[in-house]
Amino acid sequence: MKVFLIRLLNFVLNLFSFVLLIVIFFISKLLINKSKKEIKNITWFGAYGNGNLGDDLIFYSLKRLLKKNKFNINLSVRDLNKAKNYGVPIFIKGEQFYHFFKFINRIKNSDGVFLGGGGLLEYYYPSKQAYRMIMIYLCPLMIARIFGKPAFVLGIGVNKGRIENGLIRFIYNQVLSESKLIVTRDNKSKEGLIENGVETEIICSYDPVLSLDLPQTKLNSGKKKIGFILWPYFLWPHFYENSENISSDKLDQHKLFLNKINELIESLKYKYELEFLTFHFSDTMVYRELNFNSEPKAELNKFLRQVTSLDLLVTMRYHGQITALLSETPVVSLSVQQKMDELMKNYELEAFNYDVNNFKVDKILDDINYIFKHNAKIVKQINDKNILLKGEINKAYGELNFNVQV
Repeated sequence: MKVFLIRLLNFVLNLFSFVLLIVIFFISKLLINKSKKEIKNITWFGAYGNGNLGDDLIFYSLKRLLKKNKFNINLSVRDLNKAKNYGVPIFIKGEQFYHFFKFINRIKNSDGVFLGGGGLLEYYYPSKQAYRMIMIYLCPLMIARIFGKPAFVLGIGVNKGRIENGLIRFIYNQVLSESKLIVTRDNKSKEGLIENGVETEIICSYDPVLSLDLPQTKLNSGKKKIGFILWPYFLWPHFYENSENISSDKLDQHKLFLNKINELIESLKYKYELEFLTFHFSDTMVYRELNFNSEPKAELNKFLRQVTSLDLLVTMRYHGQITALLSETPVVSLSVQQKMDELMKNYELEAFNYDVNNFKVDKILDDINYIFKHNAKIVKQINDKNILLKGEINKAYGELNFNVQV
């Protein structure tokens, strides 16, 4: 009974806070006068301090790309215990709608708000959990508009396709259209914004992490080394607190996935050196179930040393793809989202990209043999793409103008 009352109270507070914020946001669109102001002090929101190395890499990349602007940044994090050394002041953002009211003064006293980067507006499939998270990330943009502060969305990932829920879609396009500028990390994200009615300046670039230079630490030591980044996709979001109940169908899919992965490992373990990399805390759930040895938690420097030492990576994570490609390591992708498909398409590696729902073990084994047989050609192809994309990312972010009329 106590748990039910706590959840009911949380629901009421969230609903009241969100409705109040929406009402004030739409009123502000009619009342706030526009002016022009130099932007120096930034309140920055994203998915940082979340135990996901990809989000941390995104911030480091964006911070470097925007270095010439000399912004004074205050960065939101989800959990101080999972926060890294970002090199800027940080604050806890909270995970409920009503938590953002604690940070109104941070936005009010700033010159502007940044949102991003990463897949803040992407989801695995339409669900209450997915729509709730999108609305959570839009809240800082609403508060920025209420106080007449310019908002910029940077390095963002967006699902291609029309949002099914009409009310969510309306709020989505109204709030994002108030942004002064949106920089997407792939073409399907720009298409998704336009398809859902967002009307503002949209620049299509690539994921900012692709602008980084990663060292090569590969060793010629006999056996080829294959790395794996695996996570319990079919249990999402069951491994988060207050998540939706998991269905028997999802449990069956997860069991089938584990069986196929185990079959793949059994076919590889005698010929290759295998390593299981921890990118997010949930990865260790799969490794424990299959009795694979791995790091107990995600640590960025250790992860980068591991991934750059590989000869090939089999990955279910987008920034696993990216870090491997940056180190000129061929990738076999078990795709769980559109962004993974788009990245493999950009690198012309679609032949090695599979839907996690229906991949075949025999085909992946054939791909691994093909990749090692044609390794020099594939590595050159990856290197050529790296040079091209880095140049385009640096150009796109170097030309951004933040001193706009607000």
